[in-house]
Amino acid sequence: MQEEAILIGISQLAAVFSGFIAMFIAFVQAGEKLPPNDGFRARIIIFSSFAVVLASLLPLVIAQYGVSAALVWRIATAIYLAFGIVITVDLYRRLAGMPDKGKSLPLVGRIATRIVTLAMFFLGIAILAGFGGGKVYITMLVCNLSLAAMSFTAFAVERF
Repeated sequence: MQEEAILIGISQLAAVFSGFIAMFIAFVQAGEKLPPNDGFRARIIIFSSFAVVLASLLPLVIAQYGVSAALVWRIATAIYLAFGIVITVDLYRRLAGMPDKGKSLPLVGRIATRIVTLAMFFLGIAILAGFGGGKVYITMLVCNLSLAAMSFTAFAVERF
């Protein structure tokens, strides 16, 4: 699999990012419980970056079973999309119960988040339909990591 090195690199980057975010949040928290909205966002950021770690390793595990390359990307995408849809629905359900309804991101950030999320969904559909493969899957991972980075940036800017 020619994308193996890129997938491992993305996995490492996302793991470091996830750990850095967790340490940053622990530092910001400084022994106090985060307000509900900040805690919610912190969980989203950590979860998103850790999901990239798992999703980037998924094709490597599937390929070990002798599955064709095209099928590897379809299986990994199906799992990634199913997991992503369940989590997104759950997050939006929880967000509806939050006092500020996620308005802490500026309008541009909220629009960008929705655009990138939709782009990931449509990229996944393209892979499932047989268009693209490893490169498109890697693009989905980068989109997911960029969402985590964007949320982290907004969180950090608000706190300092």
